Amino acid sequence: MRYILFAVVFNMFTLLAWPAFAGEISLLGGYGWTDKPIERTFAWQLQYMEGLGDNFAYSLSYLNQGHFIAHHRDGNAANLWVRTNLLDKQLSLAAGAGGVFYYDTKLQPNGGPARDIHGWGTMVNVAATWYTKSRLFYQVQGYWIRGGQSFDSLSTLAGIGYQLDGPPSKER
Repeated sequence: MRYILFAVVFNMFTLLAWPAFAGEISLLGGYGWTDKPIERTFAWQLQYMEGLGDNFAYSLSYLNQGHFIAHHRDGNAANLWVRTNLLDKQLSLAAGAGGVFYYDTKLQPNGGPARDIHGWGTMVNVAATWYTKSRLFYQVQGYWIRGGQSFDSLSTLAGIGYQLDGPPSKER
């Protein structure tokens, strides 16, 4: 466990030292599902993404996976992305993978005190982003989380974002 934590921290500092190309922040909302038992609830995510050239990026996110009947799970995620730009860089399609540190408040069936379960999971994402001529963009994103000691979930989100760096102009 100590080696995994060291590797995560080392990689995060390595990525932070990489030259920045275009940071963006987004707020997404939608639904999440689980199959044990089959349930659906709201989900939302606040995400910061930093480009690493035209075709790669990393993101740091806060996820709230909603309130399932016996679980209220949220967490922090770090993902690496591969993306392609289409339609004169107005549409971006991306796939990402990474890790999640989750906080799962598990409610007891007999009404006893809730238990807080913390752990590591893995995450895979797909996203489509539509960039406007201003700094705003629209995004749809889906992700699957393998919950480790907790449950697995699937979420579909849509939202709006803002580019912290201005979009590249055609004059450059």
